[in-house]
Amino acid sequence: MTILPNIVEVAIKHNLHIKKETIGKKEVLCKCPFCLEDQKPHKVKRKWYLSLNEDKNVFKCWFCGEKGGVVRFISLLDGIPENEIIEKLRKENGFHYQKHPAERLSRTQLKMIGYPNINWVKNREFDVVFYKKFREEVWQRWLDFIEEKKDEAYREIFAGILLGNYQKSIQRVKEMEAELGENLLKDVLKRLSKEERNEEELQMEKFICEICKKEHPFEVLKI
Repeated sequence: MTILPNIVEVAIKHNLHIKKETIGKKEVLCKCPFCLEDQKPHKVKRKWYLSLNEDKNVFKCWFCGEKGGVVRFISLLDGIPENEIIEKLRKENGFHYQKHPAERLSRTQLKMIGYPNINWVKNREFDVVFYKKFREEVWQRWLDFIEEKKDEAYREIFAGILLGNYQKSIQRVKEMEAELGENLLKDVLKRLSKEERNEEELQMEKFICEICKKEHPFEVLKI
């Protein structure tokens, strides 16, 4: 059973001007609320550009070209993002969809990893298999990105220790956290407090020591 509303009922709810004699037919005609072209005085009696198809639950304006499914239709009419409409419909119908972690990433976070314009709803409607595979790839890319940022924060704080700018380095990492919307500091401080280092950490510290022209502040033991 679909949770999506009937597209003609949506049009009626939003008081769209419908050509009455087309109701019940395959193509229901309306005045387009997006381009308003068929609402101009000289075209009132001659044109009805917006077509609604109840069987497919889709719409199309034959003048401005605006088209899509009922979710996009509601989104354009109400000025609400499609994903919010989907969530609202699910709740109203007793569905409790748990978003994938990738879908919880903000636009800013997605932009950081090279995906500034992801539309999860459209991806799901286009190809469910592709949508599921793609969101896993996006999530893994985010996780890899955060690991890189943790290493960056590690180098920042280690350099702060070497140069006597520990508090300033802590502040810079907190600024990184605010920008990313992720916690870095706790993990970095835990790694720095260990008595032993893995090979990657050892190489990072050696590199920072060379740049800062400082001796390593304490004995490092490899794992």
